[in-house]
Amino acid sequence: MKTENSRFDSIILFVVSLIGFIFIGISLMAVIKNNPEGQLAESNLSLLQTRTSTVPINGICGASNGRVFENSPTTELCGTGNPSVVVLEDNPTGKFFVWQCIGSEGGIMASCSATANINSSTEKLNGLCGSSNKTKTKQMPALQEEYCSAGNYVKGACETPVYDNVEKKWQSVCSWFCSGSNGGAAEKCFLTLVK
Repeated sequence: MKTENSRFDSIILFVVSLIGFIFIGISLMAVIKNNPEGQLAESNLSLLQTRTSTVPINGICGASNGRVFENSPTTELCGTGNPSVVVLEDNPTGKFFVWQCIGSEGGIMASCSATANINSSTEKLNGLCGSSNKTKTKQMPALQEEYCSAGNYVKGACETPVYDNVEKKWQSVCSWFCSGSNGGAAEKCFLTLVK
């Protein structure tokens, strides 16, 4: 009798185990069917990456911060973060190149600047007539500064002499230009040559 009970118990245990294996197999097939080409693993990896990438990254100024430049800096603007456009600002303490390093994932933004050492030769300069402008003279000036006090002398021409009945002399109006630089305006100058 005990032997028959043992056989019966063994059969029941076998059937229960078989049903369990079948259930596990069906469950795995359903997962594979609904998850082609490992999309479940990819989605889990994506979720992991999303969680790790949400750490705030603050903007940090780069090596150009605090330095002196004649032209707008273009490299080493940020140690971390994305640089904004560099802008030239003029304030009572001087001229500065300023930009920001923008953080990511909620990180803060850093404000950065560099001193702008802009040479005066790059600023607009207008031409100005020299000391001989609008004068009467017996001979043309010999020195550059007599023609132009600012800018470069550009040779002009003298008009045909005209006899002045009052002064009893021949007179000719001679003109020239003092050119500007870096976009500055030129100025026309003249004198009266008396002979």
